[in-house]
Amino acid sequence: EQDDTVPLTAVFDWARPQNLPTTVVAGASHFFHGQLGLLRSLVVRHLHSNRQTLRCLRAVSHGNADDGPCQSPSPLQDP
Repeated sequence: EQDDTVPLTAVFDWARPQNLPTTVVAGASHFFHGQLGLLRSLVVRHLHSNRQTLRCLRAVSHGNADDGPCQSPSPLQDP
């Protein structure tokens, strides 16, 4: 939010046409001084939430896409 290198409006202008979600860390500077713990937890949460996608990509890259990780879960199953 307080980035003196890249204005927040420029980030939104870049992300909007690509339909990219954005996360704003209130009060953070360009290098996230004092916010690295929060930044780490946000990245870890994002990676954890995309665990199934990563497994599928790994399986596809090894030619094993039909082995299960790329199948959509049943509506009655937890993702």
